[in-house]
Amino acid sequence: MIFTNILTILMVLFVGINSNKANWKRILQERNVRLFFAFYLMIFIGFLYDIPVKGVTNDLEKKLSFLIIPCAIFLIKQYGISVRKIFKIFFYFGFIIASYCFLLSLYEFIITNNLSELINHKFSMHVNMHATYLSMYLLFSIGYSIFYFNSIKGYKRKLITVVTTVIILVYILLLSARIVWILAFLAIIFLFIYSIYNYPHLRRVAISLFGGFILVTIIILQAPPIKKRFLETINYNNNYNIEKVWGGRGVRILIWNSCKELIIDKPYIGYGSSKEVQFKLSEVYRKKDYGPLLYMMANYNKVFNPHNQYLEELLKYGVLLGLYYPFLLIFSLFTFFASKNFYGVYLIFILLGVSATETILELNKGIVFFSFFLPLIWDLKVRRGSQKN
Repeated sequence: MIFTNILTILMVLFVGINSNKANWKRILQERNVRLFFAFYLMIFIGFLYDIPVKGVTNDLEKKLSFLIIPCAIFLIKQYGISVRKIFKIFFYFGFIIASYCFLLSLYEFIITNNLSELINHKFSMHVNMHATYLSMYLLFSIGYSIFYFNSIKGYKRKLITVVTTVIILVYILLLSARIVWILAFLAIIFLFIYSIYNYPHLRRVAISLFGGFILVTIIILQAPPIKKRFLETINYNNNYNIEKVWGGRGVRILIWNSCKELIIDKPYIGYGSSKEVQFKLSEVYRKKDYGPLLYMMANYNKVFNPHNQYLEELLKYGVLLGLYYPFLLIFSLFTFFASKNFYGVYLIFILLGVSATETILELNKGIVFFSFFLPLIWDLKVRRGSQKN
C-alpha cells in the first residue's frame, strides 16, 4: 500500500512537472489512455443512483490511477526510458522482496518447527501483502526471463536469470495462492513450448529445467500445509465445501451465490458503487444466515467482497455497463495477438485468471498493477524470440 501510493504520487508529480511540455491532444488520442479514461468516467454514473454519495466519491478517489498512470506512462515513453529496464528491475526487485520474506519465514520455521510459517500469508505478510497479490506480481515478473532471454548478453547472466526464475517459481509454490498456482502451471507449459520453439539450441536445457521443476514441485507438495491447499484446489473427494471446511473455496461459493442473488434482483443497472455492493452483500449474508461468514464478520471484523472482479462490475453497473472490464481485457488480448505482442498476451492471461477469484480493481495494489503495466506494455514491438523495446 505504501509503495504503490508513493509510486502514484511520484507519477502525479511527474505529470505535473511535464504538463507544459506534454502534447495532450496526442496523449488523449492514445487508444489505451481513452480506454482507461472511459473506465474512470463510468464511476460518475453512481451519482445517478439513490445511494450515499460517499461511496461514489470513494471509488473516484481510489481509481484516480486510471487517469494519472496511463498519461505518465506515455510521457515516460516519450523520454525514451527503456521498457525492458523497467521489467528487469521488476523481475529482480520481486526476487529480492520474496527472498526477504522467505528468509524471515525460514527463521520462524526454525524457531517453531512449524511448516505453516513458510506457507501462504505467513510468507507474504512479512511485507504486509496478501499472498495472491505477491504471487501475481512474481508470476508477471518472470515475463522478463521469458520474453527478454534472447537479448540477455553472456552465459553467466543467462544462467543467473534462469536460476532466479526457478527460485521465483518455488516462492510461488510456497505462497500457495491457488489461482496463481493454476496460472503458473499453464505459464510453465507455455514457457517450455516457447523455449523449445524459439531456442532450438537450448532444447536439452529447457527439457532438463522443466523436468527438474516438476520434480521439485512434487517434493514441495508433500509438505502437509501445501498438500492441503493443493487438495482444496482440486476439491479432492469433494471434501472442501462449507459443510466440512470453513474458509477457502467453500466461503467463496457462499459469496458467489449471494452475488448471483443480487444480480438477479437488479440485472440491468446494478447498485452504483463498491460500498453499496458491500452493504447489499452483507445484508444477504445475514438474511441467509451464513454462519461462517457472520462469525468471521462479527469476531474478526472481516469484510467479504465478491472475490471476483467480473461479479463486482456486474453488481456495480449491471449487464449494460458491467461487461466493460472483461471487454477491455478481451479487446486488449486481441490487440496483442494481432501485433504479436506476447508479453501483452501474458499480462492479460494473468489478469483474466486473478480477476476470477479476487476483486483486483478494488485494492490499490491491484489498481496500480493494472493501470501501470497495461499502458506500459501496450505497444511493445516484437522480434522473433524476444521483445524489442
